[in-house]
Amino acid sequence: MDFFDVSFEESLDEQLVNAILDVGRDIRRLFEGKESQSRILMILRLQRVVTQKMLIQILHIQPGSASEILKKMEKAGLIIRVPNEMNRRASDIVLTRQGKSVSEKLIEQRRGRYREMMACLSGDEKVSLFSMLDRMKEDWQQRFRAVPESTIASGDSSLQKERNKISETSSDGK
Repeated sequence: MDFFDVSFEESLDEQLVNAILDVGRDIRRLFEGKESQSRILMILRLQRVVTQKMLIQILHIQPGSASEILKKMEKAGLIIRVPNEMNRRASDIVLTRQGKSVSEKLIEQRRGRYREMMACLSGDEKVSLFSMLDRMKEDWQQRFRAVPESTIASGDSSLQKERNKISETSSDGK
């Protein structure tokens, strides 16, 4: 029997997780993309002032990539760097007037895309979906917060041991 001829029947749990992963990938691919400049503009519009270190942490990008992107944005007149009052070695990154204008347009486009993405759901369905996703998020944060990501990703059998440790620790503290 050929490997590819084997039919794999997924459980409902597997189907749900895969559907959630697919939706997440679709959101990133179709509506958010990976355009760091746009994301930085929107972050600055909401945060007003950030450091390069903060952007690296928020966007999960390498310091060299951040420097390159910020240099391009500065050259385009979208941002300026001003000395940080508390740390002379750091610079605060702020939007210029042009950067504010572009970021406002991006935020409006994003809101429109989000409305379009959710148009297939009624108001009640949106509330129900949000409630379920929120409950899952809270549950996962509680149960998996102390489990190393590499353990979860590898499907390691020690995952159950880690979960048990977490449960024991949290029940001892109650």
